[in-house]
Amino acid sequence: AAYGGSLEATIRGRDYPVRTDKLSVTMTALSFNEELVLGGSLETEFRPKRGMRLSVNANINNQKMGQISIKTTSSEHLELAFIAFFTIFRAIWRRKEPNSSLGGAQEME
Repeated sequence: AAYGGSLEATIRGRDYPVRTDKLSVTMTALSFNEELVLGGSLETEFRPKRGMRLSVNANINNQKMGQISIKTTSSEHLELAFIAFFTIFRAIWRRKEPNSSLGGAQEME
């Protein structure tokens, strides 16, 4: 059997429910087969300016695994174009980098 639990705290903006700005912090503990996994996450959602929303999620556990996620929504065309340009530029940049970890393993075989 697995045992676990979590604790979450959420802080909402002072203009709630008109603006849904919030900050949430979560801590989790899970015990399975005498192994304990501790984790934590941070989630925030806010509106930096009119017509734009930004959401940031980050989590990590004691096994040094985690992720960071940034999501933005906008109704302005210039901001959407900038985000698309940045994403395409990053994808092209990653293709030009040599795959040292994959290439080295294939050459040794």
